Amino acid sequence: MKKILSFLLIPLALFSCEKYPFEGNETLETMNFEATGNNQTAQAGTYLADSVGIYIYSQQFKYGFDKVFYTRAEILEGEGSVDEETIFANAEGKMFTRWKLGTNPGNNILKLTISDTKGTYSSSLQIEASSYIFGEWNTFLSGVLNNVTDMVTDTVNYRSIMISNNKLRKITDNSFQARTLNTINTIFHSVEKDELGNIYVGSYDGRMYKILDWESWWQPIGRPIPNYSGEYELTVTPDNFVWASCEAKGLYFSKDGGQSWQKATSGIIANEKLGRIFRLSDGSYITFSETRDTLLQSIDGGLNWVPFNTPENSRLCYVAENSEILTVAEENGFSIYRSTDLGQNYSKVYSGTTTNLNFSPAHTFAKYRDFYYILIPGAEILKTTDFTQFEKLRSTDIQKYLNIDHRGTFFVCGEYGQTAYILSSKTE
Repeated sequence: MKKILSFLLIPLALFSCEKYPFEGNETLETMNFEATGNNQTAQAGTYLADSVGIYIYSQQFKYGFDKVFYTRAEILEGEGSVDEETIFANAEGKMFTRWKLGTNPGNNILKLTISDTKGTYSSSLQIEASSYIFGEWNTFLSGVLNNVTDMVTDTVNYRSIMISNNKLRKITDNSFQARTLNTINTIFHSVEKDELGNIYVGSYDGRMYKILDWESWWQPIGRPIPNYSGEYELTVTPDNFVWASCEAKGLYFSKDGGQSWQKATSGIIANEKLGRIFRLSDGSYITFSETRDTLLQSIDGGLNWVPFNTPENSRLCYVAENSEILTVAEENGFSIYRSTDLGQNYSKVYSGTTTNLNFSPAHTFAKYRDFYYILIPGAEILKTTDFTQFEKLRSTDIQKYLNIDHRGTFFVCGEYGQTAYILSSKTE
């Protein structure tokens, strides 16, 4: 929650923080400062947990400047308030205040301007916060809640880890305060967990990491796909097999938590793009080929794959806990097909219209307690217990990532900057 900036102080100059170093004829001294309290969340109309402001942490400040620095705080968005609008630096170079968010849900923006009393220096920056209302759909256009693209949950130990803006963040309490877990200089695209409680995360440089304690015990696995640096599809099946695939690179799997890897030897064509891997009750595995628009099945532990019975025009698949196979097909809108006999037969259980079928196949279905939820981009979110009776939860447009945390809070997001809907559920 910090923005760190270094700049050269120049007399009689006014530039934004992004313009550093200043242009000028004379350089007096170098100073570093950081904005603290960025990207917090709180219930609408309440204070953020941590103070916000600016901290000058250069060595020069420790020995004293011949100037007095102060920060002005101005609400730009959210209609909240701060306890002090003008904050003078204390002996440690800190200029902090408390920020009370507005009474409406959404984005809050605070402008901080650092200056000195001689009028010699000035610079400004912005920090953001998000406010929410329990039990309502909250709308976000930016901030850490705007781009939640993947998540794992633990309802027993009451915790969730999500990927938001490509960062790994952990939620444990009843607020939306998500603490960043990234201890390495990388960004992430996927997060999974096995039945032993281990976390697996995939990074955009093709690497994989294993987190053994949901916190700080990180174990590098390396690149599951040899000689590849990029995004890949990551799945962990209930038997603790770890799977990794990407277009034109094949399918790899590990039976020992990422220590060693095998490659599927047949049935995966060149340029094949695969979705998640699912394990059925008969011990076989299925996945959906986005390249061929068909299901593939392996009955030998993942080495060999063959085409599998698939409803026409299907675009993705999902397997429910009782090995029911669901597919979503594109046909005059969309249709949902269901098989209760391990893929031998299918029946259409739902159909509707849509303006946008830009799916994220891994995030179309989600389960919380006894309910399944289905996100259809450009249409709606559906709720069901048995895939025969459906309830419409809300409409959607460009959202394609559906995630539900350990509290039952819904994160319905698109790409960063697109409208995100968050339904906050207060702990019982």
